[in-house]
Amino acid sequence: MIRHDFYHYLQYERRYSAHTVEAYSTDVEQFFRFYEISDDASFLKAFQSRSIRKYIQTLLERGMTTRSIRRKISSLRLMGDFLVYSSLLTKNPVERIQLPKAALPLTPFVDMDDLAEFIATLPTPESFSDYRDTLILLAFYHTGIRLSELINLEIGQIDFSEKVLRVKGKRNKERLIPMNKELEELIISYRIKRTELFQSDSGYLILTNKGAKAYPKLMYNCIHNYLNKFSSISQKSPHVLRHSFATHLLNNGADLNVIKELLGHASLAATQVYTHTDIDKLKKAYKQAHPRA
Repeated sequence: MIRHDFYHYLQYERRYSAHTVEAYSTDVEQFFRFYEISDDASFLKAFQSRSIRKYIQTLLERGMTTRSIRRKISSLRLMGDFLVYSSLLTKNPVERIQLPKAALPLTPFVDMDDLAEFIATLPTPESFSDYRDTLILLAFYHTGIRLSELINLEIGQIDFSEKVLRVKGKRNKERLIPMNKELEELIISYRIKRTELFQSDSGYLILTNKGAKAYPKLMYNCIHNYLNKFSSISQKSPHVLRHSFATHLLNNGADLNVIKELLGHASLAATQVYTHTDIDKLKKAYKQAHPRA
């Protein structure tokens, strides 16, 4: 029977492990059960592109994860390879069936209230490094700036009259990011402390303790140390604060297109990956807006 021969093919021709053979076999068995297949003839009749697509669609409607469905398609594709190998079919019907895109993992972000409380209770900076590290924290969260952009941000790109940062993003494209009062005042205080140590008040904004241009590890360590003090999220990086910036804006009513411009994204699809709206807000918006809610 086809099923038995397929298992033999996986084990001896493909030389898969017992665990892998069992996994693929289980997936194929589920296809048999779905179409209530009892013999080889009925299986070959059901094993066609249209029937396989119907099967996959049913799995999606039942709420099966994309990851599980991708594996089942791979298992059926192997069955198709076996049928062609055995000359039972001339063409693999699963060959042109595309795997559904794997769901992107949710990007971690910091709880808005926790972060606001933490920032509000930060002690007044004293040393140069205190001012710099606090500035790094607030710059990432208040502007959503990229790591590379902050490293390369020059003092000349800060427009105090217009209260904006003129950031050079990917492909050297300039965008304007508003600078709030808290960030503006911190930059001014930081620059005063900076000139006490290094005299010069030009060039790159963020400097090391020796007056050199900042580097990624310095900023990673800075943000990791801050987030470690109040957050239990698994990732503690500058990128997490960029995600938090976008998420908090969206959850407070900002238009997605505006967030896209602030982040410097080329498309809305990229922005949606960075944003999260919690289910309570979605339910509330639905009840307020839908006429039949």
